[in-house]
Amino acid sequence: MRQKYIAISLLACVLTACSHNDENIVVNDGPVAAQITAGLNVPATRAENQTWGTDDAIGVTVTAAPTSNMETMYRNVEYTISTGGNTQSATFTSATGIYFQDENETVTFSAYFPYQSGLAENGIISHDDISTMQTDAATQETIDYLYDDNVTATQTNPSVNFIFEHKMTKLILIVKTGAGFTPSEIATGWSFNLGGLIHKGTFDTNTGIAIADATASPVSAWNITDNCCEVDSEAGTRTYIMYLYPQTLTSSGLSFSATYGGQTYTTQTGAINPALEEGNSYEYTITVNQTGLIVSGCTIEPWTEHSEEVTAEQ
Repeated sequence: MRQKYIAISLLACVLTACSHNDENIVVNDGPVAAQITAGLNVPATRAENQTWGTDDAIGVTVTAAPTSNMETMYRNVEYTISTGGNTQSATFTSATGIYFQDENETVTFSAYFPYQSGLAENGIISHDDISTMQTDAATQETIDYLYDDNVTATQTNPSVNFIFEHKMTKLILIVKTGAGFTPSEIATGWSFNLGGLIHKGTFDTNTGIAIADATASPVSAWNITDNCCEVDSEAGTRTYIMYLYPQTLTSSGLSFSATYGGQTYTTQTGAINPALEEGNSYEYTITVNQTGLIVSGCTIEPWTEHSEEVTAEQ
């Protein structure tokens, strides 16, 4: 009988040992993929709206991997939105994916929007003239560059959460009919020109820097009449939104002219002189009176937004 109890006790010990060991077993199901999510830095907005679109894609790069070759393996990997269309934050997935190589490694990532395939090694996206890309919101969105970097993750905590910021600068011109005009006259028959901007520049997807080409000359007269705008015949306004390379203007700032009924109205020198810094939005209201134009109020708020009113004279 004593031997029977001993046998039962030994069996119980073995079963107990197995139970405790099972709790410590780590099953390797294969490589662990980075899980990409992305949000937009409030209150910054994109060209079309304040949310991600249903077909948006970002480019993700491993910028630091101390103990593996992930830096050379994963550059400009396309991640396409999978959930969160028309929301401020979204999840992105990739057909190829980024997989951690070392379970003890902390990996650093960067990302940009919108994704572009076939980038050169320097990661530069360049345009000779973005003035032609302002005709509609969908086209403008392709130059509304977003960027984030220094985001870290590990194999045990693979979530990579980007918070994107705008790298271009935004200029909003609200042209308004004033004394001597009826509000409905704003709808047709006008021609508007804006001068003093450089439209050639680059966006570096490795550093997130967007900048105008300092060797290029400012365009003296850019016809913005048919650019992307909203017309409100009741309020007598035409609102133009432009996405531009950050740049330093000359001391005279931007020139603006409005032509209607054979008469041309222009702003005074220096009336429109925004800083045009990255991530900033500058808004000017330009009232066209038959006696002249008025530019009024430029304030700074986050996008960061600036607002000003301007007067133009014949």
